[in-house]
Amino acid sequence: PEEVLLHGDFRQGAVLAADTGRAPWLAVGPDPLVGERAYDLARLSRDRLHDLIASAGAPAITRRRMTKLAASVEADPERLRGWTLFRAVESGIRAHGEGRRTDAEALLEFATWL
Repeated sequence: PEEVLLHGDFRQGAVLAADTGRAPWLAVGPDPLVGERAYDLARLSRDRLHDLIASAGAPAITRRRMTKLAASVEADPERLRGWTLFRAVESGIRAHGEGRRTDAEALLEFATWL
């Protein structure tokens, strides 16, 4: 439904606090593409996944995180949920194919929380 310039690999580690003289935040290491903002937020939704999995109440924390992210940029929460589900499953399948079983299982478990 929208086309905007996206970062492509938007996550906490790709956002730096600013030095004086420029905007307060800087997104680094882009893999630019055009699409809807919910696609970029989907990667951020699962950021620090292993810490999230170790948390008590991880499914509820995940859903709250997604609600806050969608509201923060006025994105459709259902589009965010859909893109997050897609990207988690796609990444989980890729990790499995690369022999990274632990990562694959974590990503697919995350997908069940959505």
